[in-house]
Formats: sequence, structure tokens, C-alpha cells
Amino acid sequence: MKKYLIGLLLLLCMVLTACNSESSTETVGAEKANASGNSEDTIKIGMLTALSGTAGSYGESTFNSAQLAVNEINANGGLLGKQVEIVKGDSASDPNTANEQAKSLLTNEKVPALFSQITSADRNAVRPLFDNSEQLFFYDVLYEGGDYSDNMFVAGEVPEQQLEPVLPYIMNEYKGSKWYIVGEDYVWPHETSAVVKEVVEANNGEVLEEKYVPMGHSDYTSILTSIKATKPDFISLELNAGAAISFMKQFNEFGLAKDIKVIALAVDENTVEAMGPNAEGLLLSASYFYDMPSDANKTFTTAYTDTFGEDAPKPNFITMGSYDAVHLWAKAVEEAGSLEIAAVKEKLPTVSFDGPRGTIQFSADSHHAALPIFLGEVNNGAVDIVKEFGVIDPSKQGKK
Repeated sequence: MKKYLIGLLLLLCMVLTACNSESSTETVGAEKANASGNSEDTIKIGMLTALSGTAGSYGESTFNSAQLAVNEINANGGLLGKQVEIVKGDSASDPNTANEQAKSLLTNEKVPALFSQITSADRNAVRPLFDNSEQLFFYDVLYEGGDYSDNMFVAGEVPEQQLEPVLPYIMNEYKGSKWYIVGEDYVWPHETSAVVKEVVEANNGEVLEEKYVPMGHSDYTSILTSIKATKPDFISLELNAGAAISFMKQFNEFGLAKDIKVIALAVDENTVEAMGPNAEGLLLSASYFYDMPSDANKTFTTAYTDTFGEDAPKPNFITMGSYDAVHLWAKAVEEAGSLEIAAVKEKLPTVSFDGPRGTIQFSADSHHAALPIFLGEVNNGAVDIVKEFGVIDPSKQGKK
């Protein structure tokens, strides 16, 4: 009887050990899956954008553009046999918030790639998180240029693309040489202004004055008084959406629109619509406009409207980078056959995507995309393309 009880106890211990071993394997498996943003059925990717704050008006159409790319990928069978899912964070147009949101997406959600449309101040707070990580960072919006990281890929315009071919054309076409710069007081406007001055002076022009205001500033009386006295031919407007709306309203109230041409570097069609008549004659330099007549763009805008509705904010050059970047990342993952960062990074410069902006591909040297550049002018509330500059290379962009 004693031997029987001992044997029964030994059998029970063996069963419990087996159960614990199976449970441990499942836990390790889940940890491995979570470590790559991957589960049995889904692959999670991060989307960090400004859904609130001074740049908040760009957020919804950015997320929608990225979501449309994911929908298209999933409709074609997904990625590595799995469905892709976006987990989003709100930068709130604030560097500290952007950093915390990025940390959460990286450490809690374990996303293998983070796609972002955030200000340069927010980017500078976020990018160091990726320098030695096993996750990729996609910066999908225009910025001042000059930044490089081995784990970062850029799908937005830099000044070499947005300004260098465009400003000389404006000076010649609209017959002027004197410039005034108005920007918000952070890295993108300051660095962009340096390029504006360089290009203007190289083309026998002159920057008369430059003024910077805090983000979210709304009273431009003193600056407009200075502009009226200085009498420039052109203004380089380096304000985000909300500030640009306030500036253009007061600019028109001062009666300056008939004599001075404004090129706005961070204004999209949604902001133009919000400006109403105050946007008339405004110049925009960008890689994409909503009403571009190509078949690829018509297919895209139809799918966007069908998915998000007629009243959804329009996709635009500030948000389009996320659509292209998600598709490019997915192509690289499929080519690599893995989410592993080294394999995906190796494939990213070798893949291209044919989308609304044309064929987009990242440079192996700079990790920036060559982009088509267009000059638009607001006419009766719509943006008319007045000049096409072709595909412009982003140059080296800070790679050592």
C-alpha cells in the first residue's frame, strides 16, 4: 500500500511538471511574439501623429492615409500570412508627450516599426529611442533636412526638394527679389529659413527681415506692421496650420495681399479650406496635391473617400508620406521574409511603390525618398498646379 501511494505521488508530480512546462512554453512563445509586435494572427505597427495641439489638424488625415495602406495590404493577403493592425499615439504637438507615446508603442506594444507625422521638435525627442533599437522609425513629413539615423527612413520633403528648385522660379515668374520670413520658434522654421536665405541670395535676392513667434501664436499685428513698412515682394511663411490661418486672416485685413506674394511651406488643402477667401493667391510647394489628375491619384482619392467618407479631411502632402512609407515597409518585409530589423533595412532601399505621388523609393545612402515637386497656387479656393519640377533628389542628408 505504501509503494502504491509513493507511485501515485510520483505520477502526480510528473503530470504537474508537464503542465508547468507546457504553460512555460506558451508564455515564452507569447513573449517572443510580443517582442516583435507580432502575434499568431496579427502584426502591429505604430502610428504617432499630432491628433491635438498646434499641428493637430494634420493628424486625422495622416492616420487615415496610413490606415488605407494597411487596408490595401490586408486585402491582398496581409503580411507574412498575417493581418496588419495600427496602434496609434497622439504626440499632442509636444516633444515630451511625443517621447512618452513613442516609448509606449515601442515597449508596451512592441511594434517593429513606428510611422510618424510629427513636428521636428517632436522628432528630435523621439528619434534617439531608435538609434540602438531593434525597431524602425519612419518620419513621413517635410522637415528641415540634415538628419540621418541608421534606423530612420524619411518620406517627406526636405529644403533641397521643396525650396531649391522653387524659389528661383517664383522670383523670376512673379518679378521680385525682396523677402520677409515669418516662422514659429523651433528647429524646422529656423533651419528652413537658413536655406531660404541661401537660395534667395544665390539668385541675387535679399531677405529683409525674419521674425519668429511661439507655437500657437495668434496675434501678428506687430509683424504685419513691420511687413507693411518693409515692403517685401515675398513672404516665406513657416507656420503650422492654426498659426497660418490666423496670419493669413490678419495679412488680408492689413490689405497686403495685393502687393505681396506668400509661399506657405506647411499649409495643406484642408488649411486652405479653413482660410476661405484669405488663402486666395497663396503659393504652396509640395510633392502632392489632392486634385492631381493622374490615374493613380484618382484611384487613391476614390478609395479614401469610399473608406472614410466625403466629410473626412483630405489627404495632402503633409500626410501622404505615411501612406507610401507603410507600403514600402510592407514590401521590404515581404522581400526579407521576416520582421527582423537588419533584414528589412537591407531590403528597404531595393523596393519601390507606385502610388499617388508616382514611384517612391528610399535612397540607400541618405534613407530619404526622392520626390516629385509641384508649385501650386490657390485660385477660387482650389489649388492649381502652376509648375512641375520633376523628381528631385534629397541629397546626402547628414550621413557621415
